[in-house]
Amino acid sequence: MSLLKMTILSFDKSGSKQLTALPQVYIVMFNPTSYKLEYKVNYDTNQPDGADGKAAPVKNVEPQQYSFDFLIDGTGAAGYKREVLLDVESFKKTVGYDKNIGNGKGSVRYLILMWGSMMLKCSIESISVNYTLFNAAGIPLRATISATFKERKDEPDDFTSGVDKFFESDPVKDGLSVANIAFQAFNGVSQTVAIAEANDLNSIREKVTASSIKLP
Repeated sequence: MSLLKMTILSFDKSGSKQLTALPQVYIVMFNPTSYKLEYKVNYDTNQPDGADGKAAPVKNVEPQQYSFDFLIDGTGAAGYKREVLLDVESFKKTVGYDKNIGNGKGSVRYLILMWGSMMLKCSIESISVNYTLFNAAGIPLRATISATFKERKDEPDDFTSGVDKFFESDPVKDGLSVANIAFQAFNGVSQTVAIAEANDLNSIREKVTASSIKLP
């Protein structure tokens, strides 16, 4: 069984609206070898004079932050390669700021990061890129993207249960798009085009109403 690659689903909508939306998708070239989790508790340090020295009360708990390093290789040493500069731009476009969100006011995109048992609802906090190998023309052949994602806490209470039902439900439901069905049946988006072709559909956005849809 092949190792599933970390996949980032990127939406211009939040909450349960995501379940019927077609996301932008970024699939990492190599799974990270490690990641960093930051959990931070803030205390109320404004204690009155003469306080008895007891531990300060908790003010709030910040959303957790997850930091990953993603390697992009353009040399072909791994048996396949990506165009490094294009891939970096694709990553930034998928996870980053979108001027079209919020009636033109702009905002970062809403992300679901999926890897193994992890399904993290988050948004990007920071991105840095380290280029480490170049060809004779100075074009990067290898890069490491260091990205930090902040857990989102502003979703409605029923969002998680809605996502669980979506992924655990039957592979085919009336009224879902081909992309939705690909999520449910294959836990990914790589089969969306194949599903559309198998059923003579013109678009992966096309809604499916027949319960006898064929899966490749």
